[in-house]
Amino acid sequence: MIDTHRVMAEAKERQLRVVRDSLRASSAALEERVASGEIEGVAALLDSFSAWVGVENRVKEAPEWPYTRSIMRSLAVSTLLPIVVFILEGVLLQLLVRSMSLGE
Repeated sequence: MIDTHRVMAEAKERQLRVVRDSLRASSAALEERVASGEIEGVAALLDSFSAWVGVENRVKEAPEWPYTRSIMRSLAVSTLLPIVVFILEGVLLQLLVRSMSLGE
């Protein structure tokens, strides 16, 4: 699972580098247009910049582990619940046997 985590973390970092390079390029192009007074194409650059910010946020939110906390919690419950039921069943059976032997 550690290898999977490493691969996922590296892929996430690679993607973030690509996105951040694109953000820098969009930002530089936008600043250049504004500084030169060229209004034409600014809206498209703003849209591009906003889209890259959205992609960056989604990549940041991507998990680096193959299993989320929710999955691990469900796995723990589904594993432990039968064990707990088995133990409780044994305890209750012993109590029932004792109570029946006391009643005789």
